[in-house]
Amino acid sequence: MKNFRTLIRQIFVYTLFSLTGFVPLCAQTIAISYYVDAGKGKDTNNGTSITSPFKTIAKAKETVRKLDKTRGGDIIVYLREGDYIQENTLVFDENDGGSKNCQVVYKNYKDEVPVISGGKKITGWKLYDKSKNIYRAPVKTLEFRQLYVNGSRAVRARQPNLGESYCQIVKWDKDTLNKKLDIIINKAEISGWKNLSKVEIITLNSFTTNHLRLSSFTSDDKYAYVKIQDAEGKILFKVAKNFWKLPYFFENAYEFVDTEGEWYLNVSEGFVYYKPLKNENMNDVEAIAPYLETVMKVEGLNLDKPVKNLQFQGIEFSYSTWLWPDKNGCVEYQAFHPFSVDQKIFSSNTQFLIKHPEMESKYNKYGAENNFTAPAGVYVAKADYITFEQCSFKHMGANGINLNYGTHFCKLNGNVVFDISGNGISEMMQNYDNVGGMECYNPKDIREVCSNDVVSNNYITFCGMDYKGAVGIFCGYTRNVTIIHNEVCKMPYDGISVGWGWTELNDTTVMKNNRINYNSVHHVNSEAPLNDGGGIYTLSDQPNSECRNNYSSTKFNGLYFDEGTSHYTISNNVVETPGEWISFWSKKQHDNVATDNYSSSQRQNVNGTNCTVTNTVFVPDKKWPKEALDIIRHAGLEENYKDIINKLKIKTKPLNVELKPRN
Repeated sequence: MKNFRTLIRQIFVYTLFSLTGFVPLCAQTIAISYYVDAGKGKDTNNGTSITSPFKTIAKAKETVRKLDKTRGGDIIVYLREGDYIQENTLVFDENDGGSKNCQVVYKNYKDEVPVISGGKKITGWKLYDKSKNIYRAPVKTLEFRQLYVNGSRAVRARQPNLGESYCQIVKWDKDTLNKKLDIIINKAEISGWKNLSKVEIITLNSFTTNHLRLSSFTSDDKYAYVKIQDAEGKILFKVAKNFWKLPYFFENAYEFVDTEGEWYLNVSEGFVYYKPLKNENMNDVEAIAPYLETVMKVEGLNLDKPVKNLQFQGIEFSYSTWLWPDKNGCVEYQAFHPFSVDQKIFSSNTQFLIKHPEMESKYNKYGAENNFTAPAGVYVAKADYITFEQCSFKHMGANGINLNYGTHFCKLNGNVVFDISGNGISEMMQNYDNVGGMECYNPKDIREVCSNDVVSNNYITFCGMDYKGAVGIFCGYTRNVTIIHNEVCKMPYDGISVGWGWTELNDTTVMKNNRINYNSVHHVNSEAPLNDGGGIYTLSDQPNSECRNNYSSTKFNGLYFDEGTSHYTISNNVVETPGEWISFWSKKQHDNVATDNYSSSQRQNVNGTNCTVTNTVFVPDKKWPKEALDIIRHAGLEENYKDIINKLKIKTKPLNVELKPRN
């Protein structure tokens, strides 16, 4: 009875305080919870219990918008396991965030893994060619450049097959009179394939790849003379010969479907073709094609009204597409930043234009080539204090996640980034003053710049699956960004790339105070001919920046401080490479200090201005001393994050086929 009377008094006091507008501190900090279940929920439910969940994230978002965010206590939306397939991009704006005292959190329920997907399932497979065991299914008007079968990336039909030696271009033939660029190859390597204009020739150079759509070809007794379509042809005609290298392969013809695991999409007929693996039953397979270019967008109205205090935890984001190369080809500038096809002439130069997110485009009188950041499955801009914690980003057709413009104090921690066509994590303040891709940048409004963001304890692997010049973690014009305790592995080009602009000796930029520390970077920069890079790569002046306590193991170069890199401190790194362990190859690199590092290679390039390299311990046999072993042991994921691959149910291989050894 005494306890009952006490309870009555507590209820009375709480009611009295509520009526007078005063709420006790304990009540102010109580979290509010909602539940969403894609399989069993209904949007007519109230969503407040696990037995009465909403069906869609959109309904939960609509409900949370109406709540008072000035109160104490977080608002948590629990997502049950299942596929949350989006017909349109899921958008969170400035009305969907929280406040300093009230975080809005979307997270998995217990150990379940909800999937926010931009893909569409393909069904109705029928045997099409019995002799070749090729099946096909109707897709109507759906277009895509990737196909995933039973959770693994299938191989877009190609010639030579994946893992076989590349073909070699005989000559890039620049026709100055007609302003065309033709490609001369051996006659036996091309044929009059059906839908020739949909076939692409993918060429590789020392730091990018080009996806070039065929237009036509002629031949003589020995050679074929291949013409590519105008959009990419005009770009290649203008840019430097660094982009004109010899290795290549063809992609996207029905005639190339000759190996298990390959597929081809005939857009005009509305059918996709697939040659299954031996263990696949086409009556049971789950085939998914990406449909949305951006699966989820987190973006405020402008820099004055950013989205704030929003968290995502334990969620998988999967299946984004990127169809721009189908219409324009794709000539990469660097770090998977494609050249734009829009052109404007200033003097004798070509200006590739990009649009400012909030203002009309403006153009520098001198002009220069320019580029753009490819889209991502998850896009974040004009956003403060946004967190992604123990999420996964998988099966993306361009980049995995972009922190693109005006992000501050955002955090990517403990995530898995896996099977990405382009860059894994991209943080790029694009040069919206349009002074060109190789000019220094200092915006009038410093809020435009991505700053004080943290990228930590992420496992990033198998990026650059289609666009081989991509990197695991890319940061462009950023400041005060910390890249720490990440493991980056198994990709063709750079592991981590920080900086943009290719500055001259006396140039300054907005970049400063960037930190690349305690990362493990291995099995990257590993595919010839993409050898002009390194495990960790930087560009331009970045005062008070540092590269410390990292482990880098690569096939070519280790720590590559490229054009204009300045004011870096490089210390206590362990570098395992047959190439140059450190490079300041140009006089434009200046005022960098490298000390107390360990390397298996004695090759180094110290040609910079006022750059010093001291106290390096060379260990050719890789029998590292204790101090180096301690650095290796503490680099990469911290102990609490070493199980994120298993926890987030990530496969260890992205492809549905085993690679053959390449000659």
